[in-house]
Formats: sequence, C-alpha cells, structure tokens
Amino acid sequence: MLLCLVLVGPLLCGVAGAGDRIPLPGGVQYYRFASAVDGPEAVWVNPSALGRYQDFTIQYIGEYYDDKLLKSWGYVVSDRGGGIAYRKLDNFLGVEYREYIFAFGTEIGRENHIGGSYRYVTEGAGIYDKRHFWNVGLLFSQNPKWSLAAVFSNLNRGRVDGERTDIEQVYAATYRQLRDRLRLSMAINLSTGQSLSSADYMYGAEFLAHPKVTLYANIDDNSNFEIGARVNLINYILGGQTRIDREGNHLGSPLYISFYPLQK
Repeated sequence: MLLCLVLVGPLLCGVAGAGDRIPLPGGVQYYRFASAVDGPEAVWVNPSALGRYQDFTIQYIGEYYDDKLLKSWGYVVSDRGGGIAYRKLDNFLGVEYREYIFAFGTEIGRENHIGGSYRYVTEGAGIYDKRHFWNVGLLFSQNPKWSLAAVFSNLNRGRVDGERTDIEQVYAATYRQLRDRLRLSMAINLSTGQSLSSADYMYGAEFLAHPKVTLYANIDDNSNFEIGARVNLINYILGGQTRIDREGNHLGSPLYISFYPLQK
C-alpha cells in the first residue's frame, strides 16, 4: 500500500484537475526533508512528525538577507504532538507578509504517524492576503534504515480569480547509514497539474560529524543548493542554513536558536 501511495499518489491526486498554483514564499522557515524532520520545524515541514517529537521546544528564527539582519523573523513552539509557528517577512512583493501555522501529529501504529495543519496568512500581497491552507502529512518509519513521507497541502483548493488552485504534494524518502550518523534523502515536489517528469526534485545529506554537531547539504534539480549546521549545547541548539542559487546569489540565511526549558 505504501509503495502504491508513493509511486501513483501524484496520478491519483491528479484527478482533482489542474488549476493555478499559490507558491508559498521562502524565508525564515528553513528546509528539512519531510521523511527526516525530527524537530519543531515539523510544524511547517510535515505535521505527522510531531507524533514522534514530544519535547517541549521553543525556537526563534531570524534571517539575514539583502544586507538586513532579523528584519524577517519567526518562531515555533511544539510540545507533545502539537505546535504553533509564526513568521514575518520584511518585504514580500512590496509588503509585509505574516502567517501562522497550527499543527498536530499522532501515531497510528508502530512507527507510523499522521498529522494535519492549518496555515493562515493574516497579511500579504494580492492573492496571499487572508489566504488559508489545510494540510495533511504521513510518515512511515517501521524500518530503522528507511522512512517515507507524503505531505498534501492546500487541500481546500482556495480560489484565485474564481478558479480553484492546485493541491501541492511532497513525496520524500530517507535512508539511514552508519548507525544513523548519515541520512540520505530525496523529495519530489509537484502539484495536481504536474506530471512526475515536470516535478521539482530535491536531494540532500545530513551528517552527524560530532555528537554535538550536525551538518546539512541540499541541492535541487536546478542546481540551487543549501548548506547548514547546528550545534547542540545541552538545553540549547544553535543553527543556521544558507540558500544559494545556481549563479551564486545569496537567497537568505535563517539563523535559529532552540531552547528546551524542561530538559535536564
């Protein structure tokens, strides 16, 4: 059943019909693979992963972009399968952009999880203003070396100029090696109006270089890439991730600190 979901899910979802897309802006929220996310960022990446991430965590994220530091920022709070995220982008299409995400996740069997989220744009330019999205995520990780995920976003298919928009889909897989010190991941991103041949692909690696230091590297099929690192400091995590396009242009660097106030 799972193999069918991953391989033919895009074709089955395609029966909803093609429409316009509403691409969410980048910024502040850094990239994680839906099949590998294991922190509070699951709130915006894959809500089902919150079902296995139970720690109370507060994370603040500020971005350096266009010679501006912390003009765009956000936070995420998660605990026991639920979470809330917020971000403000300083200048998206000429105006400020603000959104909230409310998410939850739960286990539906041994190492299988399901979750949902609601994303609401309280302020934005044009079609983004007062826009809302309903989303569902799945995570399957019964095999200790493999995990598979699927995320379906914009299930409500909000309208643009009277036409319903596309459902967005992410299918991801992660392979673990070296006693989980190395994770290799791939993700397919597409809408109901796309075929697999025209989808966007992302490839990445996560490496535990030291018990307290994790390194990240991602690249998509257009040669845009991201590099990042995080350092664990008992009750804190410090991290950052930088986005760079194929021409070498800087697209933003989210910097974050996570705090575990109840962790001993």
